Amino acid sequence: RRRALIKGFDHIEKARKNAELRYKLEHSRYYGYNIRIVDDLYSCVKDTDGIIATVEYQKLNNEDWERIATLVKEKVVFDGRNILNKEMLKELNFTYVGIGRNSFP
Repeated sequence: RRRALIKGFDHIEKARKNAELRYKLEHSRYYGYNIRIVDDLYSCVKDTDGIIATVEYQKLNNEDWERIATLVKEKVVFDGRNILNKEMLKELNFTYVGIGRNSFP
């Protein structure tokens, strides 16, 4: 049985600090959580099986997605806000899933 590792990143430092304090609770392991809050997007996506975008930051489109493509284990993106450039992700061979809209493999 493998346990999931969830890594989180937010461009806003205060949001990262709040999340870190909230999830540093020792009893979180009792519930099977394995959560890490990181300060850098690229270390966040390194060796991941998928990316879930849940914030409405247009600046995510300005990130170095070619570099991200080399860091992830699986090129899968779930876009919860439908803000990512799906054509650019398709060109980089990502599987894109836009929540509430058509996706492509």
